[in-house]
Amino acid sequence: MFAASTIAALNHNSRPIFFIHGAKDTFVPTSMVHREYAADHSEKKLWIVPKAGHAQSLKMQPQRYQARVVGWFNAHWR
Repeated sequence: MFAASTIAALNHNSRPIFFIHGAKDTFVPTSMVHREYAADHSEKKLWIVPKAGHAQSLKMQPQRYQARVVGWFNAHWR
């Protein structure tokens, strides 16, 4: 059986990463993104989107989402 661990993978990450998580996510608890964020040692940013459920951050705040994601890519992937 294959076992995967995001924490183990993030401990070895060297690329910039932008974590986006819905504050009202009941599928992947918000506490998990805090553990993942802490495990990553690269340049990183965390945005917890108020009132957003699982995979609902774009839908809840489309303009802010677009601005933050485009800004992140412009700053880190040129």
